Amino acid sequence: MGLISRTGIQPNNSVRDTAGPMTRTVADMAILLDAMVGLDKKDPATLLAKGHIAKTYTSSLKKDALKGARLGVLRQVFTPAVTDPRIIANFERTLAELRAAGAEIIDPFEVPEIRDLPRAPQTPARRKADMIKFLAEHPGIPYPSPEAIAASKLAHPLHQPGLEADAAAGDPATDEATIKGLEIEATYRAAFSKAVDAARIDAVIFPTWAQLPVVNGDRNTQVMTDEANPAGGVTGLSSSLTFVGSTLQWPALSVPSGYLGQGLPVGLQILGRAWDEAKLIGYAYAYEQATLYRRPPASTPPLAAGAALSTTTGRR
Repeated sequence: MGLISRTGIQPNNSVRDTAGPMTRTVADMAILLDAMVGLDKKDPATLLAKGHIAKTYTSSLKKDALKGARLGVLRQVFTPAVTDPRIIANFERTLAELRAAGAEIIDPFEVPEIRDLPRAPQTPARRKADMIKFLAEHPGIPYPSPEAIAASKLAHPLHQPGLEADAAAGDPATDEATIKGLEIEATYRAAFSKAVDAARIDAVIFPTWAQLPVVNGDRNTQVMTDEANPAGGVTGLSSSLTFVGSTLQWPALSVPSGYLGQGLPVGLQILGRAWDEAKLIGYAYAYEQATLYRRPPASTPPLAAGAALSTTTGRR
């Protein structure tokens, strides 16, 4: 939070909203991150990044970055009850690959205080207040209020109920769910900081998702629930394990770690403390270079222009 400006991004939750690079390789990601970071007077959150921005994140691209790194396995968030068994089996292989690359695996790494905590909600009240501010700054948008957006009935049926809840929401400063969510987030940060210190963890690792991706066409029947689907199939929204970094407002990175089911890619998620981006890039690069899982999708034609750019800059 604060490393990259959110100016111009439609808000979902101004407390957690972040932007980040998505690229084909870790090296490309480091190059793009260099171009994205920086202070922005329009986004006060970026003032937090002062003194924390690396001169260049490409200096972290070292094949031996995992040697001696202490990585904690957060099994609390991908228990067998809510996780596709193929995800768990693949992650066990991932742990072996990380050990082979020189990492010390602390398994399990536990944060006792979060065991009984619910997920911190991203509430309609927060979304409504953020959207009102965003719309005021963008007068060209044809629907000038959350109420007008909901009343248009133009959203996908999966999203229409959420928009209607936003339109009916009150002030986040007095909204009980929003206040409770902030308390949960604060508890998460204190608990994780304490546990990371006690275990002398360099980074926390776990899968990116607890379920396989939704197959094209299943979007219209996707499970909109807080409960992950242990049987697989259509993926519940709560199967995403990115909520941990979002709740903490700490950086997390997902790097390809294999293919499951119908050739669907799965990822290793690496989570660090605030401003640990350079460290995470090093770990991800070392893992990527040791495994080389990523392959171009069969449905995507070669990116000729990109290939030429990579050649001229010496990147692969």
